[in-house]
Amino acid sequence: MGRWRVALLLALVLALAIHAPWALQGVYALAYRASVGRLPPLPPPGAGERLLVLSPHPDDESLCCGGLIREALAQGAEVFVAWLTSGDGFEGDAALLDRTLRPGHGDYQALALRRMGEAQRAAQVLGLPPDHLFFLCYPDRGLLHFLERRAIPYTSPYTGLGAVTYPGCFSPGAPYTGEALEKDLEGVLERVRHVSSKQSTQQTNTTGYTT
Repeated sequence: MGRWRVALLLALVLALAIHAPWALQGVYALAYRASVGRLPPLPPPGAGERLLVLSPHPDDESLCCGGLIREALAQGAEVFVAWLTSGDGFEGDAALLDRTLRPGHGDYQALALRRMGEAQRAAQVLGLPPDHLFFLCYPDRGLLHFLERRAIPYTSPYTGLGAVTYPGCFSPGAPYTGEALEKDLEGVLERVRHVSSKQSTQQTNTTGYTT
């Protein structure tokens, strides 16, 4: 096999590896389209109500619920966003961001900081105040471990981290455990009930959405 064929084969393999996540997303979309279509329509929150969007990774809140967020704000509702992870387990993004075929712990951590910054800027464009945003910073691709082994600490194979570390996280130093995540979610709900830029005294209706 000539060198050019080897180079072409390597380029093809790299392209497939990079685009695999998007291909899988397409498969998931086809698989769930019918079931999603059977869901009842969601009425937009109105004045005096509060909407909490639970986002698995930075950018999911915009891709999933950007229109709903703008509509809720236009109706006078308050909107909060909590990101469960910082998206620090996406191999394709880490490879492209740092131009390397084998991202290391530092590359994944840099990816997390970048995605958190992008999420903050997107939230600002949507019209969300900073005190309505919560980064929980638990490990991407590690939440299933929390369900199966709730009290056992987890170390991310991507970042090498075993605790909440990034600047601006909700509970700095919290261990990567299901118990810690549950405690943080309770803390977020408590904030949502009591933090209000409008000091509204009307009835609160808090709803969570996941993507």
